[in-house]
Amino acid sequence: MAEIAYYDGDLSDALEKLDQIMAKLAKAPPGVRSEVLAEAEKKLKEVIDLKKGFSLALRQVTDREEIKTYREKNDVYAARVEELTREVKWAKSETERNGLFGDAKAKASTAPTGNADMLNKAQELQTKTESSLKNTQKMIESSKEVALATGETLREQRNQLNAITEEVMRMDDGITRANKLMRTFTRRMATDRLILFFTFLVFAGILGIIIYSKVNPNQNTFYVPDQVKPPDPNAIANATGISNFLNNTLNSISRD
Repeated sequence: MAEIAYYDGDLSDALEKLDQIMAKLAKAPPGVRSEVLAEAEKKLKEVIDLKKGFSLALRQVTDREEIKTYREKNDVYAARVEELTREVKWAKSETERNGLFGDAKAKASTAPTGNADMLNKAQELQTKTESSLKNTQKMIESSKEVALATGETLREQRNQLNAITEEVMRMDDGITRANKLMRTFTRRMATDRLILFFTFLVFAGILGIIIYSKVNPNQNTFYVPDQVKPPDPNAIANATGISNFLNNTLNSISRD
């Protein structure tokens, strides 16, 4: 998951908790109001830091659709942080003002007006807090939709990677089979060439023996059957009558 998604979830949770603290602050009695206010200030600082981290992480997003979605959420977060900052400052100023004018005599003289004013402001703060809670809920729903869309995109990418992996494995298997066929074919070619080479040597040896026996008819080194010996030209001439024909022709020419 991208870094901005973590910031998105943490910031949404922090805003929701800050809204809850502000709602608690609106109903807190004077004795614990300062403690709740300190808790709200601490949570506000955390929210501001998360908002800065969210803005920095937004710069690293490359997908156009995600950039558009997170920019819209960034604007909403910025508005919410500003609103909550104003509410915390107002609550702090009210707490300090009530602390400065908190002696018993002043309280007795201004009790009706001060209580009514505080009640009105508490109701106003509660209304703002409820509005903030609704906005936070909307942002949470939006975050859920973004998370679902991101999960669907990740599933599609995982399926694509699985398909690519299967295709690569099929290609690798095909290459392996092709290599085996090439090696088998190469061995067969080498065997055929070796057979041809030895066949050539056999025929060359036989031919050499025949020629040697013809050149040296009285040799006893090799046995050459008469069937494979070249015929004697004189024997061929006598057998066909060519020799007599040539002699008669030459004699007739010499008489003339």
